[in-house]
Amino acid sequence: MYAPETLEFESLFEQIKTDERLSDMFSAAVDAAIATSSDAKIRLLGRAVAAGALAEDQAAIDEIEQLLRIAVELDPVDLRALRALERRRVPDAVAVVGYALDVGSAIAGVIVARLERLHLVRVERTAAIYDKQDPNDDSVDIDEQWCVTEAALDLLELLAWRGERGFSNELRPAGTRRAGFSRSQAGALESLADLSKYDWRRQPTESSPLARTLDTLEALNVPYARIREAMRSIGIGEEKLEQLDRWGARRSL
Repeated sequence: MYAPETLEFESLFEQIKTDERLSDMFSAAVDAAIATSSDAKIRLLGRAVAAGALAEDQAAIDEIEQLLRIAVELDPVDLRALRALERRRVPDAVAVVGYALDVGSAIAGVIVARLERLHLVRVERTAAIYDKQDPNDDSVDIDEQWCVTEAALDLLELLAWRGERGFSNELRPAGTRRAGFSRSQAGALESLADLSKYDWRRQPTESSPLARTLDTLEALNVPYARIREAMRSIGIGEEKLEQLDRWGARRSL
């Protein structure tokens, strides 16, 4: 969405000289670039400024300006953490980041907390009665699912990291036809695939992450037949798909 098209340097600097808002963005990007040794962060800052120059209306510039402000605060390790969490829904973001970056839980916890403060990751929590068969057991099971936000996806798009894999580019395995899913549809399909390890085999419930993901896909106008075909295309077998069918059936009730 924000990945800049080709822009001549002369045209860019002419706009910077004549547009006060773009000039402020450029100055902030230069200051942040001087303060870092990370090529990835420098590239992100530069592409944010270029995207601002190419923006066609004030609303788009507002969004890009906010992205630049976030980018200025990011450490290089934050970008690597976002890449580790991209297109996934995970129960423990600290563990995923710690494994991906080869750091301890204390450091990973600080990184995740910073990303959450910058609204680049979010967590969804759902509560359910632990044992519904026992009326005397009122203990509650809390389920957490972490994922990156739309702002994080936009930053990764500027870095040209998004689109390396997944449903938005091509159905896996490599070499099959292009999928043609939108970014939102692709993200929901990736979330559904990530839930296949444990959640598909459970009994369908309205409040589960899997049910909410299927509801999201329905709201995004992805028919169940296409969802099933997308899951098959990435190597999920018929036995697993039959588990998903139980959940898919609830959508027609």
